[in-house]
Amino acid sequence: MSQPFPAFEVIPAVDVQGGAVVQLVQGERGTGTEYGDPVAAAERWVAAGARTLHFVDLDGAFEGQPATAAALEAIVAAAHGPVQLGSWTRPAPAARRGPPPPSPPRRPAWGGAGPAGGGGGRPPAPRS
Repeated sequence: MSQPFPAFEVIPAVDVQGGAVVQLVQGERGTGTEYGDPVAAAERWVAAGARTLHFVDLDGAFEGQPATAAALEAIVAAAHGPVQLGSWTRPAPAARRGPPPPSPPRRPAWGGAGPAGGGGGRPPAPRS
């Protein structure tokens, strides 16, 4: 029997605001339900079978510059796989200057293929 849909990967997001995981109502600041420690949330997703995580720096998104680097680093260390990054949008003057210089690639101990692992954010191959 053929499958009606091609395989796909569900990538859970860990949205961080004020040092905690939150879920905002329609992206509106101040409407969030708090879910606690970002690293604990990432570990729960990985334990539930997530192979890739998506990290969102909501403080950075609202303030216009990265704000939760320590939480991101801790999640990358705990994730044991690729971590995508969604964050802030640069204000118009910064956008006109162009992108910031790239950081040197960093390969975590788990050898992930995500941006921190130097693999360009490609998701892992589907499991058989």
